[in-house]
Amino acid sequence: MLNHPDTQPSLSNSTNFFTAGGGDTLVEERPLGRDREPHLHGRSYYERNPRRYPPIRYVREDTLRAVSLQARISKRCLDIIAALVLGILAIPLIVVIAIWVKLDSPGNVFFSQMRPGRYGKRFKIYKFRTMHIDAEQRFARLSPELRAEFEQYGKIKNDPRITRAGYWLRRLSLDELPQLWNVLIGDMNLVGPRAYLLEQLPQITNPDIVFQVKPGLTGLWQVSGRSSIPFERRLKLDAYYIRKWSLKMDLNILLRTFSVVLKGTGAY
Repeated sequence: MLNHPDTQPSLSNSTNFFTAGGGDTLVEERPLGRDREPHLHGRSYYERNPRRYPPIRYVREDTLRAVSLQARISKRCLDIIAALVLGILAIPLIVVIAIWVKLDSPGNVFFSQMRPGRYGKRFKIYKFRTMHIDAEQRFARLSPELRAEFEQYGKIKNDPRITRAGYWLRRLSLDELPQLWNVLIGDMNLVGPRAYLLEQLPQITNPDIVFQVKPGLTGLWQVSGRSSIPFERRLKLDAYYIRKWSLKMDLNILLRTFSVVLKGTGAY
């Protein structure tokens, strides 16, 4: 749910913050990766080296325009109702996908990973597993060209780590169905910036903006080209959404999402 300009960030018990430089900037005193957890695809560099996590920095004063209490409540109500309705309707599809993933390749059905949420607070995001269990080893063997593609877009079009089932799940964005649970419990919004990877933190040039709201199941990035958009452009799209947010924009993005998903635009 979007926060009001007068609302101060809630400080997690597991993270200490202090004011730097005599201003209002909050600097995380301890590394974000302190409570790391391994995931099914192997541990990333930052999870293997928890103290390498870059600190999250943001300002207390929100750059969002004033958002009424009614609008914020309406957004949260929309999230809860949509997550419940879509989740119930999707139960048969979820069961079929779960069986497909299990039969297609060795490994668990679901994939969980820690991501930075609002104000940099970490949460566990859920997806259907779309990669092989030796994904880290496969990534280490990537050619320089594929590594350059990953650094520019955050994804690889012909990713050797992706399973056969995973290819189609990603193509239709069905791998993200379990994130309806994240929306329901309040870790994510239905619409918002896409959740960033922990290893992408050093590349984020505007954390004071993108971490002011919860990540979204869909968003402006998803309906504007998705994986075909360079990382820098993604940051600008997220900043635009946060600064110009309205319920009308959310509804417009939701409607555009159905069309984009069916076409598979920018999905891989």
